[in-house]
Amino acid sequence: MSLDINQIALHQLIKRDEQNLELVLRRFIAGADNHRCRDGG
Repeated sequence: MSLDINQIALHQLIKRDEQNLELVLRRFIAGADNHRCRDGG
């Protein structure tokens, strides 16, 4: 029983980390695009 709870908790943590990573990558890519536009323009 406790193993199931641990697996569920671990899955939730992994899912949250993936969402955070996606958010960071999107911000990084958006920032890189902005810098490229400014430098190239």
